[in-house]
Amino acid sequence: MDETDYVIIIPARKGSKRLPQKNTKRFCGEPLVEWTITVARSINLPVVITTDDEIVAEIAQKHNLVLRSRPEHLADDNASQVDVVLDALEYCNDIGIFCSGIILLQPTSPLRIKEDVVNAYNVMLAENKQSVVSVNVCQEMPFDVVNFSGEPLEKTKGIYYYINGAVYIATAEWLKKQRTFYMPRETAMYIMPKYRSIDIDDEGDWEVAEKIMRGIR
Repeated sequence: MDETDYVIIIPARKGSKRLPQKNTKRFCGEPLVEWTITVARSINLPVVITTDDEIVAEIAQKHNLVLRSRPEHLADDNASQVDVVLDALEYCNDIGIFCSGIILLQPTSPLRIKEDVVNAYNVMLAENKQSVVSVNVCQEMPFDVVNFSGEPLEKTKGIYYYINGAVYIATAEWLKKQRTFYMPRETAMYIMPKYRSIDIDDEGDWEVAEKIMRGIR
């Protein structure tokens, strides 16, 4: 994977309704975004942080990462994640970092490890897909469950999965065209264990994730 011409993009905006200053709040002693930076830096690829947060920008500069100062229209609640990623990709091209693919790592998945990223990429290659997303097995039947067959859910049987938000990978041209990381039949799935699949959205998620992190360190 180290020899690919992909770029890792970490989106870390300032605003957060449920957890103010979430990306810079200390998680097990370090700003939350640092945990994702550590994983990203362990992979020999360019790392870009896109942010409107001065503290996140300082952290990015401390690690000598590429910093994209996010435009104002991409820093509010209405901005789509894909628009943010494509803006960062265009910025990379403008400064001479040309890449054929994108790895999106969100700071809200601090339990994700390097092997999750590498294994997800390898699954995408093995299945000859244009994208891959990390998933976890559904314990119940939620409304936002997704499948990878393209068939209506009521016609599918077996195990269901939800996209856990930890790893998104796609070829650049495909992402520009589809404007999503997930398309039935075109997207592979990488199954992660439940304990690494927490996507921090509120205080409850934060407390559970910290307990798990302390238990595995």
